[in-house]
Amino acid sequence: MQILKHATLYFLHSTPNLVMVIPTMDHIDTTFTNGIINSHVLDPAICAALKLAKKTFNQYYSLTDSSETYRVAM
Repeated sequence: MQILKHATLYFLHSTPNLVMVIPTMDHIDTTFTNGIINSHVLDPAICAALKLAKKTFNQYYSLTDSSETYRVAM
């Protein structure tokens, strides 16, 4: 997915900013969700991969809830 490539390149080429991490994660999550919802357009294998990616992504996303640094930044 291009969204992951774009996010990676963005954070590689600019100074990482904690305030930008959560909105970026939200955007990626929305993109994954839209891909899953529009499954009639996508190949079933792509939809299955999106579901697994979303599950893994959400595991990492939930870790931000326990991070004091992220809470202060937001």
